[in-house]
Amino acid sequence: MRLLVTRPEEDAERTAASLRARGHSVVVAPLLHIEALPDAEIGSGPWAAILVTSANAAFAIARHPRGAELKNVPVLAVGERSAQAMRAAGFAEVISAGGDLARLAAERLKQGVPLLYLAGTDRSGDIAGDLRAQNYTVRTAVIYHAVAATALPRAAAEALAGGIDGDFDLFGDGSIQMLKTPGHTPGECSLFVRLPNRKVVLTGDTTHLRAALEGEITMPGDVDPAAAVLSLRRLKAIRDFHEASLIISHDPEDWAEFPHAPAAIE
Repeated sequence: MRLLVTRPEEDAERTAASLRARGHSVVVAPLLHIEALPDAEIGSGPWAAILVTSANAAFAIARHPRGAELKNVPVLAVGERSAQAMRAAGFAEVISAGGDLARLAAERLKQGVPLLYLAGTDRSGDIAGDLRAQNYTVRTAVIYHAVAATALPRAAAEALAGGIDGDFDLFGDGSIQMLKTPGHTPGECSLFVRLPNRKVVLTGDTTHLRAALEGEITMPGDVDPAAAVLSLRRLKAIRDFHEASLIISHDPEDWAEFPHAPAAIE
């Protein structure tokens, strides 16, 4: 299967290696690259601990003129990959939170102590706000940002011109994944969307009725009924595995539950 990976370069290469090991042909075309902000103000401290929610923080603080003076400050990292990156950047005491940074901070730090959060411009969640609600003092220092690519590499442009045979991570960060769900049409696609508070499957034209989905009933106009049944099974499996909401925009009952403009945006 030919796949296009658009994550930032380091992440893209790691993903591409994993996919190639499974026998796929992969083209890497990062749509974003991470830039450090060496002029970012990080405050005077002293800090009881440093918080990081991305390995990009290690890349950026290693290029900050004041990075060296922070290396003896304990680091609480959201996960093992960001923890390893901070260790590789020379930080002496780094602890991985296993995904729950607020819990780790509450377990290890006294309320009220000053914390330095090394962040990017765009970030999901609000760890600083969560900890402030627990009476911690948090300074957020934005030390890196993501810059969009202005053009695709030639290999990627040629791959797109020839079509992508398979799923596609639209922004390279897992937030919106295009799923190949053929059957109704040869190139039919659905979407899997990761929102901050839930996950959603959007079926597109793969199916038009919830009863048809659950009963694996094809539509008269399906070009490949056998493929359509497999796609319906796939959507249900993704929904169940991720405990996601599944929305069928053509289904009258689903449509009736949607917020509608203009009331929904006023």
